[in-house]
Amino acid sequence: MGIVSVACAQGAVFIPSGGQIFSHPADTVSIFSNVINEGSFGSSPGAVVNFSGQDWQNNALTAALPGSNAADSASGGLFRFTGSQKQSLSAGYNVSAGTGPSFPNLSVENKAGVYLQDLNDLHIRGSLHFGNGYLYLNGWNTRVDG
Repeated sequence: MGIVSVACAQGAVFIPSGGQIFSHPADTVSIFSNVINEGSFGSSPGAVVNFSGQDWQNNALTAALPGSNAADSASGGLFRFTGSQKQSLSAGYNVSAGTGPSFPNLSVENKAGVYLQDLNDLHIRGSLHFGNGYLYLNGWNTRVDG
């Protein structure tokens, strides 16, 4: 009789269309897996969301990062991309059309860098901070309102 060993990795954080997650003021949330956002990921001013996974995907048609839509201006927390390996960001925004999800504030804290994926522009309503690393546009656009 043998022993069967199964190794499982943590699955992605999945927010379905119509689903909602919210980070309150002064809260710090850390995500170590990938993120697939087809719903709403909100944050209050003062909240920090640390992302250490490899891939963040916002669905251009359904995702929202409220505390946050255009009416809320830059209100919302800080989304911090951290880690030691290359991270990819499918932000879901379209600069030409002015549509899609946006981040309230974003910080790059990853020496390996954060790479925008094909057909994805990035919209940041507040501030973009480079603490330790680069944001690689790969020919796409970034709009920063702050």
